[in-house]
Amino acid sequence: MMAEWRGEVPTLDLLNRLVAEALPLGLRSGPVEPFFQRDIYYDSADWTLRRRGVSCRFRTRVDDRRILTLRTIGRWEGGVPLVLPQTFEAEVPELEGAQALAGTSDPARRLRALIEPGLLMPRIQLETERRLRTPGQAGSRVVVTRSCTTS
Repeated sequence: MMAEWRGEVPTLDLLNRLVAEALPLGLRSGPVEPFFQRDIYYDSADWTLRRRGVSCRFRTRVDDRRILTLRTIGRWEGGVPLVLPQTFEAEVPELEGAQALAGTSDPARRLRALIEPGLLMPRIQLETERRLRTPGQAGSRVVVTRSCTTS
């Protein structure tokens, strides 16, 4: 099992300083691996999807991959699952979230069964930057993350 330390960093400047400094306890590391992604969560003006226990996310990664995800939460009653949580995810060719919502991917088709895509708008936007340093010891790594939320 890989040992991993994760931490949230409040500013990009601090993230860059932490990554540039030597690791503690004499640990050695390989090169720093940057990672960036932008997530846009869609819902209607009256939060129809949220009320139904559904989330819809359009993710753009630094490698130009775009992923549409539709998630449903489960429902339990008395410790018995009535509805199991489900996740439908697909890499999509569309450049914009609104286009992906109206596209032909499995998550987009399932979404249309719940709501007209034209009623959806960006409700929450997140930008995540990570720097990954893999120390010299096998089976361990350090992940430092900074997230920024916009509405």
